Order: sequence, then structure tokens, then C-alpha cells
Amino acid sequence: MEPEYRYWAWLSEGESSVDAAREVIRTWKSPTGLDQEESCTPEGWRTTWTYQDVRDQHKRGHLLPITAEDAERLTRQGPF
Repeated sequence: MEPEYRYWAWLSEGESSVDAAREVIRTWKSPTGLDQEESCTPEGWRTTWTYQDVRDQHKRGHLLPITAEDAERLTRQGPF
């Protein structure tokens, strides 16, 4: 069974359009309750720490929640 994903666009400071995403991220809870994340890359979805790094202010920018449809569109057009 697929996890229940939440999708995010990582945007540079001052950006507000989902189309300006630097990266598309999906997050979910593992069966044991741990937070998990992956970012879309040219090779597919790969484990990253971008969501956590932005949230913890180790990387600049902000996270914008997006729909699964926006995530699909953005990952199709790339490049990430």
C-alpha cells in the first residue's frame, strides 16, 4: 500500500509561484511513525533532507504545500 504523501515545492526567498520551484519534495510517515522525505531527481524519487533542512533553516527559501497534480506536472517538466 502506498503511503499518504504530502507534496511540497521548495522556493527561493521572495518567490510565490509553484512554477518557480527549485525542487519538488514528497513527505510521509513510515509505518513506525518516522518522518520520511524524497525529492524528485532526473533519476526518480531519491531520499533527501531538503524538507528538514529548509524547515530547520539550514537551507534558504521556503516550502509551499502543493497538490499531487502540481507535483506530477512539475516533475514531468523538470529539471530537478
